[in-house]
Amino acid sequence: MPPHDSYLPDSAPDDVVWLASFPKSGNTLLRLILFHCFGQRTWSIYGQEGWCSEAEQIIGMEPGSRFVKTHTNYKPGLLSKGQAIYVSRDEEGCRASHDAFYSPGNYSAEKHKKHIATWQQRECLRLEYPTLTESLERISEYLGLPIQGDTLPEFEALHEIDPRHFRRGYAQPIR
Repeated sequence: MPPHDSYLPDSAPDDVVWLASFPKSGNTLLRLILFHCFGQRTWSIYGQEGWCSEAEQIIGMEPGSRFVKTHTNYKPGLLSKGQAIYVSRDEEGCRASHDAFYSPGNYSAEKHKKHIATWQQRECLRLEYPTLTESLERISEYLGLPIQGDTLPEFEALHEIDPRHFRRGYAQPIR
């Protein structure tokens, strides 16, 4: 797979909201929350990413959305535009998810730490994977959006659609 930076678009709208994380750190859960709790569709710098159409509908994917997923390391320039939400995950959880999704040994603690360090250079809303579903108020305040719902699709339904992406259940109930 090419480096994540190679997928970065040439431009972004002024009101872009970057949804940044190291791979397998909770970006999809954040996108589910944005769609089901705030009514906001999202897109990815990587395009459709191999999701089936049913998963795309549940996640709320829409080309051209101002909410854009990226796993790119932060660097000034395009990624300085608009707002950003950064989701982090502990090494152990990230490693387990990487091993299950890609292959054992694919995870790099050094790359994970570097990714986090690069995004610490940018002002953004920082969320942690284990408490992501408890962060609705913080997300609402940061984005200036009202909370429109407080439920996510049942995890079992997501797992049935794509067991590779949805390996284990949500960390906490929505609050």
